[in-house]
Amino acid sequence: MPRHATIAAFLAALALPAQEPTPAVPVNPRLGEAATKAIDGRIERIRAELTSLGSKPGWAGRYYHGDGLGLNVVVDLAPTAGFALRWSGCAGTIDQDHGTCTERDGRIRLGSAFPAAPERGPLLPAEFVPVRWGERRYLITPAQLPGFANAINGGGEPRNGPHGNFLLRAGDESRACDGRPDLPPEAAALLLAEPVTGTITAVHDSKVEPSGTLRYRVTEATIDRGTTHGIKQGHVVHFRKGGFGITGGVVVEVGERTARIRIRCLLLDKVPTATPEPAPGWEWSTRGRD
Repeated sequence: MPRHATIAAFLAALALPAQEPTPAVPVNPRLGEAATKAIDGRIERIRAELTSLGSKPGWAGRYYHGDGLGLNVVVDLAPTAGFALRWSGCAGTIDQDHGTCTERDGRIRLGSAFPAAPERGPLLPAEFVPVRWGERRYLITPAQLPGFANAINGGGEPRNGPHGNFLLRAGDESRACDGRPDLPPEAAALLLAEPVTGTITAVHDSKVEPSGTLRYRVTEATIDRGTTHGIKQGHVVHFRKGGFGITGGVVVEVGERTARIRIRCLLLDKVPTATPEPAPGWEWSTRGRD
């Protein structure tokens, strides 16, 4: 900033009436020097344990999910050494965590080494379902299981590169995954042998809902497929056209030959043509657009 601009800003600040001080943002103890040192040590112990496990690591290993840009989450974990997490973006480390890791009743449970704080939630859910798919290993949270099944139906999984929405063990993106993944029954029931396609036959209620700084148009519509065609509640359908901002439709009610879906459409005020309203005749498929 030029020197005269700095002086002007300083003088303007002096002329302002006194204000209450802005409350300080609590320091995140997970990002301190001591925390970084502890996490580095934890990673070394995990790597040593993985070496001792050799060719039979079970669910232990290094897992990744992200887009390679602003979201990159790496999780290292092993039965005895515990877990370590680093979340990084374009500017470096955004947050990190570490702690214990135990397996019980087919679930992986994590315990953070840091005390819980109301203003700072945990980085990772406390529980994961280890999912085996051929030679691949995923860590899926219970809440993610329907989304994982829909990602398989949609073609997003199995992915052929490291980037994706679900924690996949590093290197497994190049491993075989024949057949179906070993999912709990409710999620496995959402898997389709073949894509289902159809059209919207009627459009019903539509309203605008805020979500943080964004706004979505939420519309309910009827489609021309139901249980007879393999459609179940919780399935996701993708539209062949409809423009940017359409996040797909979720089946919320299902009959024998029809179903009711809920569609969320991102509203962009400056680009009105990018947010069309769903209409009868729109074609959809449980398979995503290529």
